[in-house]
Amino acid sequence: MKKIGSLIVIVIALTQTLSAEEGVAIKEKTVTFVAKENLTLRESPPSGLFYTTGEKIGTIETGTKVVASDEKKVKTLFGESRWLMVDVIDAKTGTKTFTGWVYAGETNGKFYFKRAKDAKESPRREK
Repeated sequence: MKKIGSLIVIVIALTQTLSAEEGVAIKEKTVTFVAKENLTLRESPPSGLFYTTGEKIGTIETGTKVVASDEKKVKTLFGESRWLMVDVIDAKTGTKTFTGWVYAGETNGKFYFKRAKDAKESPRREK
């Protein structure tokens, strides 16, 4: 019985650690990035013990412009991943085609976007 109680405590601790999400505000409303490679657009960033992501709602192809409006850092077993809430911009019309969350890379590693040449500001994080 003691082992079961210890196991439950460990599972609860892991659940709280792995599902902890920290929102990071982007102050500028129009931060424009360009995708460096093909990325999946999702309804929501990961959450929960098993890092469950939202349904796939589209694909962002290499070279596509996006406008980021929010950022979330999601704790994982190996660090933190960055997820951006983006509006996907149609290259021909300049209009918004999709809105969703996209994996942008690890906080201390590769970032899957580059700043667009016409972007004057990069995202600033609130402390």
